[in-house]
Amino acid sequence: MINEKTLKSLEYYKVLSAASAFAVNESAKTELAALVPDMDFSAAEGLLLQTEAAYKILYTFTVDPIYSFDSAVNPCERAKIGSSLSIRELLKVRSLCATSRRTKSALINLPDESVAVIRAFALRISENRRLEDSIDRCILNEEELKDDASPKLRTIRTGIRSCKENIKRKLAEYLHSSDMSLYLQDNLFTIRNDRYVLPVRSEYRSSVPGLLHDQSSSGATVFIEPMRIVELNNDLKSFLIDELYEIEKILASLSGEVADLADELIGNERILNALDAVFAKARYSEAIRAKMPRLNNERVINIKKGRHPLIDPGKVVPIDVSIGSGYSVLLISGPNTGGKTVTLKTIGLFTLMAAAGIFIPAEEFSDISVFENIFCDIGDEQSIELSLSTFSSHIKNIAWVVSGLNANSLVLFDELGAGTDPDEGAALAIAITDYIHGFDCRLVVTTHYSRLKEYYLDKQFVCNASMEFDPATYKPTYRIIMGVAGASNAIKIAETLGLPDAIIRGAADQLSEEKKSFEGLLSVAEARRIEAERLKRAMETDSVKLSEELKAASDEREKLFELRQALQINLKNETRQIARKAAAEAEELIEQMKGLLAEANEKNLLRLKQARNKLDEIGYEGDHRRSNERPLSEGDIIMGMKAYVNTLSKTGIITSLPNKKHEVNIDLGNMNISINVAELSPVSASNDTDGKKNTAAFMRGIREAPKMEINLLGATVAEAIYQVDGLIDSAILQGVTTLRIVHGMGTGALRSGLHKYFKGNKYIAEFRLGGVGEGSAGVTIVTLK
Repeated sequence: MINEKTLKSLEYYKVLSAASAFAVNESAKTELAALVPDMDFSAAEGLLLQTEAAYKILYTFTVDPIYSFDSAVNPCERAKIGSSLSIRELLKVRSLCATSRRTKSALINLPDESVAVIRAFALRISENRRLEDSIDRCILNEEELKDDASPKLRTIRTGIRSCKENIKRKLAEYLHSSDMSLYLQDNLFTIRNDRYVLPVRSEYRSSVPGLLHDQSSSGATVFIEPMRIVELNNDLKSFLIDELYEIEKILASLSGEVADLADELIGNERILNALDAVFAKARYSEAIRAKMPRLNNERVINIKKGRHPLIDPGKVVPIDVSIGSGYSVLLISGPNTGGKTVTLKTIGLFTLMAAAGIFIPAEEFSDISVFENIFCDIGDEQSIELSLSTFSSHIKNIAWVVSGLNANSLVLFDELGAGTDPDEGAALAIAITDYIHGFDCRLVVTTHYSRLKEYYLDKQFVCNASMEFDPATYKPTYRIIMGVAGASNAIKIAETLGLPDAIIRGAADQLSEEKKSFEGLLSVAEARRIEAERLKRAMETDSVKLSEELKAASDEREKLFELRQALQINLKNETRQIARKAAAEAEELIEQMKGLLAEANEKNLLRLKQARNKLDEIGYEGDHRRSNERPLSEGDIIMGMKAYVNTLSKTGIITSLPNKKHEVNIDLGNMNISINVAELSPVSASNDTDGKKNTAAFMRGIREAPKMEINLLGATVAEAIYQVDGLIDSAILQGVTTLRIVHGMGTGALRSGLHKYFKGNKYIAEFRLGGVGEGSAGVTIVTLK
């Protein structure tokens, strides 16, 4: 169990006090404020999982199942021993019943299994709806029972009301009597000792026959019960006594019901308080922007951007600190007021918070270990009563620490060896550190001793760390730097705080050359580290900027590529339309020429010649390629030269040399495309169209034998689609309806890509794999519309 002194030194109770303010009920606040951390790994893990589930219920499901209620433990305990409860006590029981029911209903209906650990609380809550209804039926408010609490009570109260009416009617006769008005102090009646009376002037007391009950403090008024209403008042008194007895019976009966369920009710209250505490932890975690740590039992602590929860969030500087992975001792040095003690307390406090199921104010994936015990020696604890100096107090505390050590301990020493001769203090600090290291526990030490920093500079089990300071102003930044010993800079700091130069020079002269050299090296190393970090941050900023610019350029390139693709598709569609129109005109002329040839005469010969000329105008020629047309070879290619694109019947300018795929880029004016050299021809007078549409390339294929097959082996999906697209255009012009596409079997990627293209092509009616004798799965047979 953690020592009380450790809990106070690490300010654990202050954190609990802050967290308990988020509880709804006073009993839960009290329980949470006194919560002792559970230093068992499984128990601590369970507490953190409860807080995690409560956090999710509050901030993901936006359900708050915690309601305010009055503690009913004392009434239940009294009912168990046979006491009759008051109306107020029964209402406390009723409040507990209603709250239990509402909380259970809110939690058991949550469907997510990630909150099952909280739902398990709800399943243990007992519902006492019958008792709740009984109390509701009988009690009107904190002072009164309902008439319907029992049939007898209703009868009694009916009698009471009737009796009161009779009395009031009789008294009204006195008040309205002209004779009696002379004797009365006020024209009204009142009640004394549960009996109705008249306020009579003292001098006329003998003039009003009746019973004297009271007189005013001044003696000027006496209160007389007229004889005519004595019997009525007696009847009223009898009814009131009966009412009192009946009320006691009803309260006793209800108290008996409470007694029968007392243990369940007390158990419910404990569960509700436990839930209230868990949800208070979750609300507190949200308030301090805390995250659930990763818990381990391997004695590893790795805090990322940790913030002490009791320091003003606007002023606290996050720290990154670790211990246990590769080294068991952390030695923290650096200037005074630089944050060494706060860092030490943060490590210990985070460990206690996690063990109590409270999230830590640090980044996600911070690691916290559960230790069997935590020991600390922090601050000046000199004792006047025991005649102990600061040094003696520290040594006595350290002796107590080492007496209870084991491997699963976390030890925190602030300014180890301080308060005595520096040389002896440093020697003692080294001996204590070595001794504690022998237990293989985890030790965090803060120090100003240069000897301590030098001694452990090359020890593998020790990690040096320093509190950063600004080398220009010698002011602390409160950041911790792992892996570097820190200079104390006491003289420099004293100078910045206003000590006279003479004192500063005198102090500097007292330092040994060895001390000056070591501290100087640490200061230079710190300055260089800070400059290196500045350069690193600048490089990271530049890197981010370059990444953003590269992404922007990549996005722009992608947009241009999509635009080029769209232009190519538009151009192909436009070319197909022109080609189909030209083909239709040509077919019409051919049919017309066939008819003219059948009836050869002079008139028909003239019309035949006119049709022939018109056919020539739309590019219908006997040869597929003009005699002077030949494909360009790669050796002919020069950047900037003109070339004719056979498939598009357009002239463009070559803007690149052939690549490994034998492709060049060619500028066609309204777009820039990549195309295989085999699709290009030299520019001649007949094909230099300068961007004008030319359908001759399509029409020359009309007299060719229909092409029904294409071999795509070795082509990429994009190349294959480009070639198949041209084959379909040619087939449509020539009236071919069935195509054989050879793609091979291979990995199947080419076949899959082509089939996906076929599904979206509006000119394809259907397609299938080849059958026996057709090439099987290495071939696809396509049927055009």
